[in-house]
Amino acid sequence: MICLSAIFIHICCISLLPWSTCSTGTTISLEDRLEQLTVNYIQFKEKLQLMEGKVTHLEIQVEKHNEMKVDLEAKYARMEFLLLKRDAEHKMLSEKVGRLELEIWKSASRLETTNVDADDRSALKNAILRTCLEIHETDPSLNSGMYWIDPDGIGVGDGAIYVYCDMTSGSTSIPHDSESPMDVGHCADPGCYSRPINYNATARQMTALAELSNECHQSIRYDCNFAPFEHSGIAYMAGGMTRVGMQNISGRVTTQTFTLANAASIKIASNLLTNATVILLRHYNYLTAVSLN
Repeated sequence: MICLSAIFIHICCISLLPWSTCSTGTTISLEDRLEQLTVNYIQFKEKLQLMEGKVTHLEIQVEKHNEMKVDLEAKYARMEFLLLKRDAEHKMLSEKVGRLELEIWKSASRLETTNVDADDRSALKNAILRTCLEIHETDPSLNSGMYWIDPDGIGVGDGAIYVYCDMTSGSTSIPHDSESPMDVGHCADPGCYSRPINYNATARQMTALAELSNECHQSIRYDCNFAPFEHSGIAYMAGGMTRVGMQNISGRVTTQTFTLANAASIKIASNLLTNATVILLRHYNYLTAVSLN
């Protein structure tokens, strides 16, 4: 009995030893895993915190962008309002200018149409014609003077222009800014003197007037002191420009009509002017257009 017990105990001990060894190995593995999980959790938590920081930063950026969007939309709405306001103001100014031009034309018409019957005068005030010839044909009793015309048509293109109407011939003359005499000194060479001339009309209106006219020309006049028309036995006949008048102030009037420009005629004109003591360049007052009959 004793032997059996001892054997049993021995067997139990033998059986318990492997179990104890196995349990110890399992415990160590769980601790390692727990430690690894702890490390992983800490790393995950750090990454999560980093992601939360990025999300917070992105939310701030989105909020700023939304604020900028709202601000830009407000600015855009204000710009649209300002543009509409400017267009309305421009329209009002255009209407005011139109009314003022009409009033000026009416005033000018009243001064120039004193011999027109009341009914005819009323009709003329409310109409701006295209040329002086049309005005003359509407009322032949009108006197020569300044009138408003609109060569390119009422309500089309540029505004009306203020011109001189010769009611004898029906011609239209456009004033400019160079109507006063100008001293050009001793100008010997071709092209040694130049001056821009600004007409009181747009290029569009002048083109339209030319198209409505049978002829159109410019005029220049030279007034010279002691300028001979004959020098060293050579007669300096006029040439070089269309309708250039020359007058010898010291003596008789020596006005010539120049032909179309060419090199020879320009040289002759230059030699003539070289011998003048004083030269006054005087542009004729107008660009004149003679309308079609």
